Amino acid sequence: MAKTADDKKKVYVHSHTKDDGTKVKTHYRSTPNTSSGKKSK
Repeated sequence: MAKTADDKKKVYVHSHTKDDGTKVKTHYRSTPNTSSGKKSK
C-alpha cells in the first residue's frame, strides 16, 4: 500500500457521484486515522 511522506496510508478513491449529486474524480487520499468504515458527518 502506498504511503505519504509522514507515513500515512494512501487510499485510491474511484470516481463516483455522491448522494447530493456532487461528482468526485478519481484520486488518492490519505487516511488521517486509519480505521475501517465511513467517517461520520
